[in-house]
Amino acid sequence: MPTPQTIHDAAIAEVLRFYANFGNTIEISHWRVSIEDFEWQDAVYRIDVAVDEYPTLVPWKSAYVMAHRLWMTAAGRAVKSEPIYDRPNLAEGAQVDSLPAHRRGFYPGNAHFATQLAFLNAALQNAKVVTMTMERAHPGIVANYPFPKGIQDLASTRSEVLETEGGYQIRTSPPGNKSGPQLRFHIHKDSGKISDAQLILLTPPALM
Repeated sequence: MPTPQTIHDAAIAEVLRFYANFGNTIEISHWRVSIEDFEWQDAVYRIDVAVDEYPTLVPWKSAYVMAHRLWMTAAGRAVKSEPIYDRPNLAEGAQVDSLPAHRRGFYPGNAHFATQLAFLNAALQNAKVVTMTMERAHPGIVANYPFPKGIQDLASTRSEVLETEGGYQIRTSPPGNKSGPQLRFHIHKDSGKISDAQLILLTPPALM
């Protein structure tokens, strides 16, 4: 019988093989590998390999895969292998197939976007707080959400950063309230200033 580590390593190798033609050097140290017994055709395992690094930064004009699933035999052969969650961030009307290869494939890891993340870290630390005027729910009340550690704070709330043509949209949880509404705000590329802060109440899929 293969050991869990053997199956883990075989799954990693298969994902790297699957996306080898996209030309990215992929950082695997922040992957989460979930293995379950699952008999299908010749396979005895179903395995999900997913990005587990935060904040995830999705660059402008990219469409990276964030999770991949494969069905594997006891000998470590992939019976089926396919992406199951991608995160397109495209200009209006653009198609994924029109992107350069290095802007697709499996998410390469935050080390590839160190310059952008350093900019965001400095912007958050310079601003000290994200300020939102709560005119609709509480007229005259201003809410301040502190991010003193910058990117570290975004990482602790498993945040997502979407790059736009002129800046970055942050989607995170308000500090100290991970299960409440989602806090969204914009950081401008030209100035590092923060704007458009708002709270978004997310509706669970079962209630939609």
